[in-house]
Amino acid sequence: MGFDETSGTICPHCGHRVPSGNLYCGRCGSKIGALPSSHGIEITGSSSRQPRQQIPRYNRKFSLFERITKLLTSPEEAMEDISLAPDYGGVIALFIVWTVISVVGFITALQKIQFTGPYANQVYSLLSATATITIIIIPIFLIIRWLIKSYLIRHACDSNFWNFETAASVTGYAYLPNVIFGLIGVIVTWILVPSVVISTADLEQALIQMETFSAQTLWITVGISTLFSFIALFWKSSLGSHGAYFGTHKNCEKGTAFGYFMVIGLLGLIIDLISSFL
Repeated sequence: MGFDETSGTICPHCGHRVPSGNLYCGRCGSKIGALPSSHGIEITGSSSRQPRQQIPRYNRKFSLFERITKLLTSPEEAMEDISLAPDYGGVIALFIVWTVISVVGFITALQKIQFTGPYANQVYSLLSATATITIIIIPIFLIIRWLIKSYLIRHACDSNFWNFETAASVTGYAYLPNVIFGLIGVIVTWILVPSVVISTADLEQALIQMETFSAQTLWITVGISTLFSFIALFWKSSLGSHGAYFGTHKNCEKGTAFGYFMVIGLLGLIIDLISSFL
């Protein structure tokens, strides 16, 4: 019986047709069904694909209160925690305290002046209205200033490596020196600013007394407050530089970030000085 060329299996190695039932190719001797050699190239399935490496999530180490206290005892460690796990809770708490201190300072300064005479009640009513407006304006002013500064810092310190949320958290916590020196300023005002009694019987004379009192206390209200502001600016810039360094994943050097905080802070300080003389 002859070999039917239409039946059988093609050898995968040499292409020779092998009769049905034969386990080996008669030409090359290869076992039928064996896969051809890959010549050193290993065939791998999709299951061997390596998973994408995930960056481990940072777990916050300090609570709100601990972050604030750590800014005093270990500022670099505190700012690293703040920048890698940003929050607004501590910033809001600082701003509330800062607002209260600012209002208390304003009221303390007003209490140093006592009005007598027929128009005393009207003057006190006017001062009360001024104090109310001040209480409303101060927090709004602080928030607007904070947001503008956060925007500038974010784009100055390698904006591609961090976001606005992180920059705002770092900038907000860096206001701690302003809160501390604000409290010191209230104490200094209470101790150094003398009390004065102004009679409203002669309004023209009362205005002259007010101007004289303002000139005499200018070295305290402007001079000492400016000195405190400069000290707070250096301290605040140091804190901010740590936060920007870790917040940008070490892509913004601390010295560079310190310079940005100083320049932006000086612009704000100049604006404050100009407004105090207007």
